[in-house]
Amino acid sequence: MIGIEQEWREKLIDKIAATNDDLIEKYLEGGADALTQEDIQRGMRTGIANGTIVPVFCGAADQAAGMAQLLDGIFDSIPSAARKPVQATDLISGKLIELAPKPSEPLSALVFKTLNDQHGKVSFVRVFSGELHANSSAYNPRTRKDERIGQLYLIRGKEQIAVPLIGPGDIGSATRLGDVITNDTLASHDRVIQLAPIVFPKPAYSATIKPKTRADLDKLGTAIHNVIEEDPSLLMSRDAQTGETILSGLGEPHLQIIAERMKRKFNVNVELELPRVPYRETIRGKAEAQYRHKKQTGGAGQFGDVTLRVEPLPPDPTREDPLEFVNGIVGGVIDRSFIPSVEKGVRAAMSEGVASGNRMVDVKVTLFDGKMHPVDSKDIAFQIAGHEAFKIAAQKAQPAIMEPIYGLEIVVPDQYAGDIMSDMTSRRGRVMGMLPDGNGRTTISAQAPLAEVQRYATDLRSLTQARGRFSMDFDHYDDVPAHLAQGLIDAQKKAHEHE
Repeated sequence: MIGIEQEWREKLIDKIAATNDDLIEKYLEGGADALTQEDIQRGMRTGIANGTIVPVFCGAADQAAGMAQLLDGIFDSIPSAARKPVQATDLISGKLIELAPKPSEPLSALVFKTLNDQHGKVSFVRVFSGELHANSSAYNPRTRKDERIGQLYLIRGKEQIAVPLIGPGDIGSATRLGDVITNDTLASHDRVIQLAPIVFPKPAYSATIKPKTRADLDKLGTAIHNVIEEDPSLLMSRDAQTGETILSGLGEPHLQIIAERMKRKFNVNVELELPRVPYRETIRGKAEAQYRHKKQTGGAGQFGDVTLRVEPLPPDPTREDPLEFVNGIVGGVIDRSFIPSVEKGVRAAMSEGVASGNRMVDVKVTLFDGKMHPVDSKDIAFQIAGHEAFKIAAQKAQPAIMEPIYGLEIVVPDQYAGDIMSDMTSRRGRVMGMLPDGNGRTTISAQAPLAEVQRYATDLRSLTQARGRFSMDFDHYDDVPAHLAQGLIDAQKKAHEHE
């Protein structure tokens, strides 16, 4: 061990000497012994400040081993925040300003963490300049409101120590700041400034969150709101197509921890499942179909007859309406009052799909013929006729199933780049490019179907020994390969059989 310690000490001294011309001159003339303890500490502070030295302290917290060395290292080597001015945006002038970490400067404090418990909300605050006083008020630029500041505390383990104020460089907490959330700035009224917010990583893993019981459902909304307020790296959304509530986080373990926290803190039991992939359907060809809905009962009957044409629309990410409906009726063969009924039936059929049960998009439907009955024609009759005519036409117009394709940016150590690209190919993905950064890491750009990368956060951790990271965003929809599309169609048929 002594040999290893000596080897790493020499490497550290090399780094320290390189931080300053005077130090490197002394080092070259007299070796490591020529540097005094003061020289070493000065070089360490410089190297840590400019990022050329990143210290690693070893210890064991449960045995209190190494704690003294850690604290001494922080005191001796890590640059003091009190020496560095903070940058903030003056919201009146829009200019970037510098504030010295002094009590005499205008107040600038950042809420960097929020906790919710049975006693209410606790906001953790770091003061960068000025002073935050208890029983006072501060301005919140985000809400454009004054925030009433009650009692302030310094945190020491589980102990809360009431204090009259929190000064520059200090961290403390405040309770019951109603409208304050993580990343809010607290400023003085006469100098409205905004601190740069913490940039949280983008979610990389999503799961459907489902309550286990009716009682859990009633409390689920409040619990999700509280955990998201505590952890801004979480994101909740609702899939309009599948109707599922989606919770997104940094990985599978992250969401599992959140589920356990919801049970422990808010008594809400939930289940996490992989979300349904939001497949879509469309058509690739043109077709026409006619359908007559005729129903006779003891009283009034129902009659509606429509003939329509379907054709594909070119894909357009900005298109909000999946249907372009054209009224091509001439001569009044269908009364104008029934045209919206036909369109309503077509939209209902599109929402159901014709192959896999997923909604259809990018379709143009032209209603160009039909018939009415002077007594039996009704709104519901033309809805049913439009619904069935569309399904018949779409079946003849080469229906296709599409899947969401996501763009991924994966950053891994160089030695894993080959494995990552091979794995991406096995996921039906396409590697778009790779860029080594010259510091031992490679960025790989790729595209892959969502169905193949839903658990990629977990899989990447296994492939890279937890040394890789990635982000992904929706890119476009593309056709599902024929053999996989048939599997989706068969699954839909089985689901109908069990209904």
